[in-house]
Amino acid sequence: MSDETAQGPDSFRSVDPPLVEFEIDCRELIPGHRVVLTGLSDNGRSRSDLTSREQEVACQMVSLEYALIPGVRPDEVVEGFDEGFVLLTGYHADVELPWTTAGFHGIGPGGIELFEGGERTNGTLGPWPVPDSARRLTFVLHRPPSSRVDPHTPVVGTLEVDLVQRVAEWAMETS
Repeated sequence: MSDETAQGPDSFRSVDPPLVEFEIDCRELIPGHRVVLTGLSDNGRSRSDLTSREQEVACQMVSLEYALIPGVRPDEVVEGFDEGFVLLTGYHADVELPWTTAGFHGIGPGGIELFEGGERTNGTLGPWPVPDSARRLTFVLHRPPSSRVDPHTPVVGTLEVDLVQRVAEWAMETS
């Protein structure tokens, strides 16, 4: 990919991003709300691990999208603690990643829409680098902490995404 498509010093858009759409109902992982995984979104390409300008490898970046159904109402959010509605995840690809991520045991970045109730509240996890030769991505999802006092985040399941066949499989933790 040439640099003439660059949008800035760190990134440029991919011509054929590894975008995968799915709809997987993971059941009620957050009290009062079903979690539905909806796909991988295209975050363009990046040359940076966001911590160093010395990174020379450009990678496709993707985020895992999800929805909470029904949407989170403002009165459900404890003042100053909205983390109870943000899923947490570790990430790994079937090939070596060009820079460090949270891995399977760490927790990657995430965010969620404003709490306005309604039919659904959308959330996103990532972005993460996807090496050009990657064929499978694995996301290990953790339940959000129930409070700042109880930061425990148990694993609730694993999402395997096949980038070649553009399909995803969810495996719920049985313990």
